[in-house]
Amino acid sequence: MRELAGWLMAPCRHSRLWRLVVSARLDRHGPVWIDCPERWPQDHLLGIAYYSNLLAERKRRARDLALQLEQKLSRTPTDDELNGLFQKGWARRDFHVVRSGAKELRTGGNVFTDEHLVVTACAVGLFTGNDTVVLTRDRGVFDQFAKLTSLLTMHYQGMRFAEAYAAYRSSFEITPMPIGNPDIDAFFVAENSFLVRKPVALEQFVDWLLPHESVPVGLHCILLGGEADSFSLDHCFLEAERDMDRIIRMKGRTRGWNTDRIRGRNCHATGFPRGIPNPRHFVAVVQDREIYLPDGTLAFPKLDIAHTVFHDEVLSAPVTTGTE
Repeated sequence: MRELAGWLMAPCRHSRLWRLVVSARLDRHGPVWIDCPERWPQDHLLGIAYYSNLLAERKRRARDLALQLEQKLSRTPTDDELNGLFQKGWARRDFHVVRSGAKELRTGGNVFTDEHLVVTACAVGLFTGNDTVVLTRDRGVFDQFAKLTSLLTMHYQGMRFAEAYAAYRSSFEITPMPIGNPDIDAFFVAENSFLVRKPVALEQFVDWLLPHESVPVGLHCILLGGEADSFSLDHCFLEAERDMDRIIRMKGRTRGWNTDRIRGRNCHATGFPRGIPNPRHFVAVVQDREIYLPDGTLAFPKLDIAHTVFHDEVLSAPVTTGTE
């Protein structure tokens, strides 16, 4: 709303925009959505805060590494030194996000604006059931959108499986979580965790997991590049389920978990750490090791953080940033 204040105070600056904004304020179900806290239920607000903070983790880590390098050198690192640091520590596709994010955090720029933009856009689409398109020339926005849709998909699968398991526990086969494995112990309290075998063949699992009545919502991000004579376009797209709105609410209601159905345990359907045998055949029901925001409002499972920081790498290194 701060960005729109000038237009509202002086509508003659752009009369068409002024009419759209005023209409949006009066009609909560119109085509224009003004993002302000009173429009959202509390669980949604906390869920949006959860994913915005989670996406910001790569930027925080880049800032911390830059500060460590500065202390080691006893001077401000050059751009080339920082670029080398970030190229060594992250995959190539992360480079723009971590480089720009580290600078934003150190200089007090528009910190986490990209994260809030993509999370809010997806949340609005799922909440209203309307297809949503983010148009941008910022590679960082595009990359964070791609990461968010991946996280939402993984967490939604965990929520759906937890609901099926909680409803029909006796029909599932349970296997103990391996004990004494440091890679597993970095993410879970193994003694209070277990594995549940998927009840159908692997190629049938996603269809089994999804709602029988599909209500698709298109979530799009389009990255525009170049000028008229060399125009380029990249498109990231998720055909989401409208039901995925519930995972945002779930994250808010539980302050960070995928489910509230399994007696104080979380549920992860994919992306496990090293050490779990035949991981594709199981779902993990676990006591997560977590990292908390300083104010204690949200808890981030270390596995969620690892999925945000890394991509397809095998998860074995412990996640240590933050307060446990």
